[in-house]
Amino acid sequence: MRAEFQSEINKTGSRDNHKGLNGWLAFFLTLSLIVLFVTSVLRMTVLNQKYTEDRVLTDTSVSLVTREMNDAISNIATLNNVPASIVKDALTDQQVDDIAKASLGNIYTGKEKVINPTEITNQVASNISKKVNTSNATDNAEADSLVATFKSNLNEYLTNNVQNSYLSKISSTVSSIKSTVQSFFLYSLIVSVVLALLLLVVNRAFFIPLKYIGSSAIWSGILIAVGSALALYTGLISIVSSRAAVFTGIVSSYINDTLNTMLVGSLMMVVVGLVFWLIGRNRNK
Repeated sequence: MRAEFQSEINKTGSRDNHKGLNGWLAFFLTLSLIVLFVTSVLRMTVLNQKYTEDRVLTDTSVSLVTREMNDAISNIATLNNVPASIVKDALTDQQVDDIAKASLGNIYTGKEKVINPTEITNQVASNISKKVNTSNATDNAEADSLVATFKSNLNEYLTNNVQNSYLSKISSTVSSIKSTVQSFFLYSLIVSVVLALLLLVVNRAFFIPLKYIGSSAIWSGILIAVGSALALYTGLISIVSSRAAVFTGIVSSYINDTLNTMLVGSLMMVVVGLVFWLIGRNRNK
């Protein structure tokens, strides 16, 4: 009698007696896994300073930024009647690289003051003074006068047009996004664990929940993969990166790398989910 009773319990425990409830739990688990996966990828890529540095601060991109900064400095010098030849190549690639790394660090730590306009201005002024003195085109007094002519205006330009109007807003936006993504990551992680535990409690078995968890992972991976593929191959990246003007190539490459990471990760998620689903399905027969 005991053996027969135990056999009946085992059969009952191996059946999917809560398909409706299991289906709803799996549905919400799918949504939760999507949020958990996307926020995880964002934390490892876009919101990771080292990841951004490695992809944005390449030799090519730094040279491009140096050229743009030197062009801006030349324009300011021209407006102040300072000869363009004196301010040509006012900043070197190494100096711009150092400025860019420090700026990225300030952005990712949420600092309002991303750059130090005074420090950059003094650096530019020092480079120009050395160039003027080396050329012997003017005496020291004239060189100092030429440099002083546009120093204050350059400082004002960097503060108002670069710092306040551009970089401070980026830093604030990144800080808000990091906080939001972190919150969604934690919430989705908690919800996913709770839903998985509910599947275990409801079914009082291991393999039935495993089948539904695998199914949720499969659908989550498929939906994320489709979204990533659409963004990668429909021209959306070109539309977004075109707004970056001369930095289109840098932005396009950066977005491509991030979406490729998401695409590969989502396909791996599908494979893992399929393994779980097959184990749960076969053991439940």
